[in-house]
Amino acid sequence: MHSFKGYSCIVGVAFASLLVFSAASQAATYINQPLVQLSWSPSPEPDTQGYEVHRATAPDGAYVKISPSLILTTAWSDTTVTTGNTYYYKLKTMDTCGNLSILSPSSDGAVIDTLSPSVSATPAGGTYSSSVTVTLSASEPSAIFYTADGSTPTQQSSVYTSPILLSKTTSLKYFAIDRARNESAVKTSQYIIGGSSDDYDGDGYSNTLEQQMGTDPNDPDSKPAAASIEIAPLEAPLGIEGTAQLTVSGTFIPLQGDPIQYDLSSLVDYHTDSSPVTVSNSGLVTGKSEGTAQLWAEQTAGSSSVLSNQVQVTVDGTPPSVNLLESRPYDKQGTAQDTGPTPRVPVDTGIVIRVYDTQLGDNVGIDEGTISLLVNQTEVPAKVREMIEGDLHELDIAFQNPTAFGFDQVVTVKLSLADMAGNQLVFTEVFQTETQMEHQLALLNSPVQSGVALGDGTSEISVLPEPDSIDDEMLEGARVIFHDYEPVTPRVGPVHEIPALDLATPIGIPLNLEPATVFDGPITVVLPVPDAQVQDTNQDGIPDMGLEAYDIYQFTPNPNVLWRHSADAPGWAVEESRVDHYDTLPPSIEIQINEPSPLQIGTAMPHVVPAPDIKANARDRFLVTTQATVVTVTLDLDAGAIDRSVDWWILADTPKGWYYLDLGKKLWKKGLLPSAQAAPIDMTSEIIYSGIPPFGGGTYRLYFSLDNNADGRYDGTWNDSVPVLVYR
Repeated sequence: MHSFKGYSCIVGVAFASLLVFSAASQAATYINQPLVQLSWSPSPEPDTQGYEVHRATAPDGAYVKISPSLILTTAWSDTTVTTGNTYYYKLKTMDTCGNLSILSPSSDGAVIDTLSPSVSATPAGGTYSSSVTVTLSASEPSAIFYTADGSTPTQQSSVYTSPILLSKTTSLKYFAIDRARNESAVKTSQYIIGGSSDDYDGDGYSNTLEQQMGTDPNDPDSKPAAASIEIAPLEAPLGIEGTAQLTVSGTFIPLQGDPIQYDLSSLVDYHTDSSPVTVSNSGLVTGKSEGTAQLWAEQTAGSSSVLSNQVQVTVDGTPPSVNLLESRPYDKQGTAQDTGPTPRVPVDTGIVIRVYDTQLGDNVGIDEGTISLLVNQTEVPAKVREMIEGDLHELDIAFQNPTAFGFDQVVTVKLSLADMAGNQLVFTEVFQTETQMEHQLALLNSPVQSGVALGDGTSEISVLPEPDSIDDEMLEGARVIFHDYEPVTPRVGPVHEIPALDLATPIGIPLNLEPATVFDGPITVVLPVPDAQVQDTNQDGIPDMGLEAYDIYQFTPNPNVLWRHSADAPGWAVEESRVDHYDTLPPSIEIQINEPSPLQIGTAMPHVVPAPDIKANARDRFLVTTQATVVTVTLDLDAGAIDRSVDWWILADTPKGWYYLDLGKKLWKKGLLPSAQAAPIDMTSEIIYSGIPPFGGGTYRLYFSLDNNADGRYDGTWNDSVPVLVYR
């Protein structure tokens, strides 16, 4: 026995019992995410200090401690699990003297299953001369839900328990949910049944319907005429050679009684207005080329003909793409191959990858259910943020990283996803985190910051310059306000790590907001405007005018594009969130942002350096076009105060390599050469090219850059660019 601060220490302590699973049954619990949440009842011993979690892959296997430190609460989450494995857990309890209990009884098995089941029908859909019995099956134990009326099944639909007898033409739709609640895609099998006992003449119309409509059920040329027919829209776009089954419902008005709804999917003629798709006689649509088509159906009965509504079918053969300019960290950042201006990657960095899909139609976009994000071969939770709420064409896919990487660690990121048409994207990047020395230097060169809870569910960080070696006095008054529920707390990083603003006259110094992540809700940043030129137009002693001359700029930090205006950073700032504060000292500008990145105040009056701007078909942002469409390139330039000759670069980075624009001939030529050598001049919407570029299909980027000299070597000191996607 040992005594410590008045307590008696007895070797051997009582254990606690895991509550998340029933320890007695050792049954399997299926989990559809790479995360096991554990909780347990507290130890009955009054001197309990904490707990350890031990894990094995079998109930009686070798249990290994996995909690990195003593757990002081009665709950803990295991994030180091992988799909396809089963885990069992036991606890040890430690008292205040450091004594450990024996292992507790085992928890249930936690089966990690993040994969959706596949589901199939036997026999496959097709044309059958008589009734057919259909068996539904899944690739793993699952509940299967189905409908036989052409509607989309839900969990409230019929549950498959035994083979289904089909005696008439039927559109069978079905899906599976496995034990981990993973859902398969809805599949459709079309069964065309002819010559059944309820269709004497085999024309597809039941005897009952023909009798009610007054036509001859024994004459295949005597068909009932529908009053109207309706074709259901497809739920998703098609890929190239992708297929989908059309469903057509007819409304019949009988001689007596209520209107009758009847499936006409295999009894009508199909029409289309263009070639991206083909349609079989049974209504099977096949995508052939990218584009959109209008489809409609026609029912003919004798001399009567009725047309359906039109539905649009989209064929998408282009996979989603990654917008490297909006992704953090950038590929190779922090490695020996890094060519960027800010190689340091904080150990607590998050990962943000911007993906976008083409604007072919409203039902085209990224399929969130296909997103898989691996960090060093381990699947991590992916936070998805839509640039426009409800629009799946452009998304931020992020790992918020609530813990941290190691120092000087090489991190490999792999993102896999598909769009609604099934086109696959696999993106891989590598970065390397800061060394321990870089981390210490960053801390030494970061401003003093004070954090305080505001009491309304938010907290505030304020920069407090002190008389020290850190030149941060111009950040006095800077504040960052964020919600307390954010998994990652923003902070102000080291000053002078960020290159000075070069698109406008810089005011003050950059506010180095880090680490990279995506916030759960927008945060508010208040930036001081030192020596602001403001006026008091009301003569009441409070300035009320002048801050409108100042703008906020974002640092990317892409090696090709360092700074850009906040309006040119899609999804970064909350629209119309700017507030000018004349009542602070110095005056300040407030803005709400969705992602942390360095930012700085600048003024466009006057420009000291050139400010180039390039547009394609009058667009500053992503242009989507076709190979047959004319592309018009225009330039705007504020020449600034540079009056010497410099290199002018008008370039295209294409899948075929680099091209430069020969301004004299207005032609694109292969190579990396300046288009001109001259002093900057002011330009407004100057058309420098209009035609069909020779780059072919794919994604390319147009650049307008000016160097600081005229040596014929590309520096890209001041530049702008616009991406272009050309369909083949």
